Amino acid sequence: MPLIATLHGRVDINPRERFVFIKQMIMRLGVNKLIAVSKDLSSFIESRNLFPRKAIDVIYNGVDESRYSSGILRKLRAQLGIPEDSILIGSLGNVRPAKSYETLISAVSLLNNPKLHFVIAGHKKKELMNKLSHQMQTLEIEKQIDFIGFTTILQSLRNLICLYSHQAQKAFLSQPLKQWLLVCP
Repeated sequence: MPLIATLHGRVDINPRERFVFIKQMIMRLGVNKLIAVSKDLSSFIESRNLFPRKAIDVIYNGVDESRYSSGILRKLRAQLGIPEDSILIGSLGNVRPAKSYETLISAVSLLNNPKLHFVIAGHKKKELMNKLSHQMQTLEIEKQIDFIGFTTILQSLRNLICLYSHQAQKAFLSQPLKQWLLVCP
């Protein structure tokens, strides 16, 4: 029976990962076809000699529009303590270096506008969150940024956001960005 595997980002095959060599060896031995979610990722996989081009297909992440609805917006604003007149800017993605949240935090400080409020949804890596929290405290903007972690209310959260922030270092049209674009009329 053929085995098909999907890689969603460079983090899946990071050369600095501790056991990446073993992971790649197992994949080469057992995987018949590899799916990459972008041409960039496909090229990266090929350049690392993980799989030959003929063994890699690209299938872009899709978005199911029917999963998006509103309904809990006021409750969420109240839960986060966000005033009704705030301009909300959102970002979506696990807290890891490639997402460059330190850039977002610096930008918030430079904007110097207390009406701006940022909501970031995604897994919070403790070590990096400590650094980001320290940066927010140092810049005195911790009340303007909420890292809310994983959430089951993503569909409603995207309706709450006025603008989407995408500061990742590599991905241009990421899955979260495609999902957030669905809010545009």
